[in-house]
Amino acid sequence: MPSFSYLARDESGELKAGILESKGREEALDQLESAGFFPMEVEPIEPGVVLPTVSQGSIPGPGPA
Repeated sequence: MPSFSYLARDESGELKAGILESKGREEALDQLESAGFFPMEVEPIEPGVVLPTVSQGSIPGPGPA
């Protein structure tokens, strides 16, 4: 499943950044909004790209298919 990096604000306005897995960009946006975040940027991560570890936000995945 593709990975996406995101930058969003939570309900208190705090900036959150992280990575989530989703079938596509629209689903990633839906996941963020469902978790109470206001997405500012959602970008696909190219396979093989190594990103630094960030533990500022955690968005639950869609669960078992």
